[in-house]
Amino acid sequence: MVKVGFIGCGGMAGVHLDKLKQIEDVQIVGLCDIIEEKARVYNQKYGGNVYTDHRVMLDREKSVHSLGYRGLLTDIPENDVDDASSANLKFKSGAVGNFSTTCILNPGVGMGLEIALKHMMIKADSSGYSIISEQPQEVKATNDYLLDIEKSFIEAIKTGDRSKIKCNYEDGMKTLEVTLAVNESIKTGKTIHLK
Repeated sequence: MVKVGFIGCGGMAGVHLDKLKQIEDVQIVGLCDIIEEKARVYNQKYGGNVYTDHRVMLDREKSVHSLGYRGLLTDIPENDVDDASSANLKFKSGAVGNFSTTCILNPGVGMGLEIALKHMMIKADSSGYSIISEQPQEVKATNDYLLDIEKSFIEAIKTGDRSKIKCNYEDGMKTLEVTLAVNESIKTGKTIHLK
């Protein structure tokens, strides 16, 4: 049995919880949000203990393997996270990238990736991907990608086989480093240089 806890009970937590409940040997053990009522709503549907302090949850639920994040809306009291943000990055190769996020859209609206190349653009989202070029191509998804992600995660926990996990621990740490730099840049208004 894999025990799962969520920190943050916004809309995306519900999406992940719905998928996790479809996997055998998964038990929701903890639901945490600074707004207790949000955690209680999910508790009614998925079970698990309700917490308002993630440190208490992690201390009590010793086998928590998954963490979520809370939804970001302007009507949340004491919300200290931007409802929309944009980050410009310059990579070692000289290439540049832009990441934009917002939580003011309905769930599932506008989530995706666009990569601009010379004479070509690649667009990918939950419905599939398309290549916009002289020879355009479109491929539609035939699977429930969120369910597949959750299944791969749970299987890796159960068996120790991480071969289906597309982002390893080191990549996750690099993502965290960039995320913290973006937050610092938003806070200070300065460019942050990574090592």
